[in-house]
Amino acid sequence: MRLALFDLDGTLSLKDTEREWAYLLGERGWVDPSGFDRFQESYHSGTLVLQHYYDWYKDIYARIDRDTLDGLRDELVAERMLPSIPAHARAWIEEERATGAACLLVTASNFYLTEPIGSGLGLDGTLATHIEERDGHFTGELLHTPCFRENKVTRVEQWLAERDTRLADLEHSCFYSDSHNDLPLLEAVRRAIVVDPDPRLDEVAAERGWERRALAL
Repeated sequence: MRLALFDLDGTLSLKDTEREWAYLLGERGWVDPSGFDRFQESYHSGTLVLQHYYDWYKDIYARIDRDTLDGLRDELVAERMLPSIPAHARAWIEEERATGAACLLVTASNFYLTEPIGSGLGLDGTLATHIEERDGHFTGELLHTPCFRENKVTRVEQWLAERDTRLADLEHSCFYSDSHNDLPLLEAVRRAIVVDPDPRLDEVAAERGWERRALAL
């Protein structure tokens, strides 16, 4: 089996899914989107506590009926996120697919937002962070294993276990990412590919001679 894994924001997409979502909700009057910025700063510094981020959304989600939320999500995907993925990034997926690899999106962002993006790209699956839904509303409580940092490795291994294999057993596995938060999974695959890496990842990639790609041309 061959496996190709792709981070989303800053790797395939020129935009950040969670930021675009916060600001879309802000444009419609549901939230002050500037509250999102502190979470993005902590993500880049490596100090983000994921549950704190989703706690911020609890009251917001409780106030929005599901039909309205779904409509906003569909707008996010169709008008903001899929158009933000350039042709050359889509070509990376096709390059891997041409080798016979299963191609997965592996992102810390919300599955509710990112699964339609993965489907729109024709990927074989999306591994992302799930939040609880109760009585037609998202509660903000994290479900299962959040797809973040070292847990990305866990989630990939769980996906492979359902297919009776492991990362270590694959003849080919690769992961494309821009973030130092993804170092555990970059170190776990056979071929690490950094895309416009952040400074911390850039330093590690230089030391290890990892392959590089440019998203922003």
